[in-house]
Amino acid sequence: MNPLLGMVFAMAVSLAVIPIVWRYAPRLGLLDLPSERKIHKKAVPRVGGWGIAIGALLPVAILLPLDPLIQSYLLGSLILFIFGVGDDIRELNHYVKFLGQFLAVALVVFYGGLWIERMPFTEVSSAFGIPFTFFAIVGMTNAVNTSDGLDGLAGGEALLSLIVIAFLAYVAEGNTSIVIAAASVGGILGFLRYNTYPARVFMGDGGSQFLGFTLGFLAVLLTQKDHPTLSPAVTLLFLGLPIIDILSAIVTRISQGKKWYVADKSSHIHHRLLRLGFAQYGSVIIIYGLHALLVAAAVLMRYEYDILVVAFYLFVWMVMIVLLALAEKTGWREDHLSPQDGYMAEAMGLASRFPAIKTLPTTLVATLIPVYLGGIGLLAGPASKDMGVISAVLFAVMVAELLFGRGAASIAVRGGIYIAAVFAVYLTIHTPVDVFPPFWVALETAYFIVLAVAIALNVRYATDKRFEATPLDYLLMLGVLTIGFFGQRYLQVQEIGGLVVRTMILLYGCEVLIERSVRRWNLLSVSSTLALGIFGVKGLFAF
Repeated sequence: MNPLLGMVFAMAVSLAVIPIVWRYAPRLGLLDLPSERKIHKKAVPRVGGWGIAIGALLPVAILLPLDPLIQSYLLGSLILFIFGVGDDIRELNHYVKFLGQFLAVALVVFYGGLWIERMPFTEVSSAFGIPFTFFAIVGMTNAVNTSDGLDGLAGGEALLSLIVIAFLAYVAEGNTSIVIAAASVGGILGFLRYNTYPARVFMGDGGSQFLGFTLGFLAVLLTQKDHPTLSPAVTLLFLGLPIIDILSAIVTRISQGKKWYVADKSSHIHHRLLRLGFAQYGSVIIIYGLHALLVAAAVLMRYEYDILVVAFYLFVWMVMIVLLALAEKTGWREDHLSPQDGYMAEAMGLASRFPAIKTLPTTLVATLIPVYLGGIGLLAGPASKDMGVISAVLFAVMVAELLFGRGAASIAVRGGIYIAAVFAVYLTIHTPVDVFPPFWVALETAYFIVLAVAIALNVRYATDKRFEATPLDYLLMLGVLTIGFFGQRYLQVQEIGGLVVRTMILLYGCEVLIERSVRRWNLLSVSSTLALGIFGVKGLFAF
């Protein structure tokens, strides 16, 4: 199983685990109740961290050799997850939370043998590097924990950071970092399915502490072991906005005479954006954009002088803080529109003149995707054994769900459809060219262009509005563009960009169809099941 399949496996586990724990959230005390320092107005289950942590840790335990470093990471993650869940059930004292964080880092440092030896501008001895490693990883753990204030915010920031970490590790051939980052991406993607505004679940401390610890661990592993030629200062960029956010919040609290370690509802960047009149939707997108700027700069400046990297980071920080302060001082406010009102009058006029624009895109999407899945299943070359095993298991699950299930779009059916789509695109990239007709490249390009346009028209003009664009959609589009650009420009591997772009188009099309499904037996579910069955046979029997 390679890191890509590990990511898919993590996403499937996350998607499956969260609804199960969700049902027992009231009994376990895993409900986030409204309070003075919180934004939400009703109780929300804090179970997302279960999906993130379990989904991410299982592939790591399976794919990587269980040497002391990996053991220390797994055990440290479990400790933080347990302490985090304990805090979700019954709010723990700050000192108890710090105890869990120090125990997790102590395992990595003293059992795993990982600590900071290279810092910006200088190398350091273990006498300084070990305490600083505690400070850095504990600080990052709390930075992600405190940034988890809006729907999809902390998960989206962590997702962008992990994508760039995986890219930098790929350049350095750091397999350990790649696998951990890819598995964590999968766990987050499964969680974000339930967490974008309006969120149905929160990740809770169990998820946010796990992600913060993972990011801190990977930052040290990448810069100290995997990629020693990388500028250590680049860590500031790919960890990005959470560091700026927590430092700014601490400075604000101290200046107001508050305790620097006590959470509030006013000092973080997202709080300040909300006070300026931005909706949760708009605030999250703004923060995504700022964070994306920093993580993209990490790739572009990875071999620059430390002084230049630090100067750029401080410049972005100061510009952001100055603009926020000026807006607050002058009383500026944003008269935002809700996402549903963001349609141009001319576009709506176009829809009224051409009624078919409301129905034809749906028909195209409903036809093109099943044809693609079925066609690739028949035409593509042999699948790997790992893919065959996963496909065979999912085929059996899909058949059972279609025969005996109750819902039209259950988690099992949805997960099977998603994974069938990912496998189909993957096989078109890695199948020998002579298996396909000579005009295949032009045909496939035209297919995805037509499908993308049909999906966009469907989302914009459909009358029932069952599928709405969310901050997650913008985040994924940002990720697609980033991976496509960097994959082709810096890795000289064009299939990375093609794989990501095609996969995302296909997944969005599947989501549109799933949201409109009223019966279990439909073209999409049947074609996905058949495709998984064919992939399973080809992988298990090398056919």
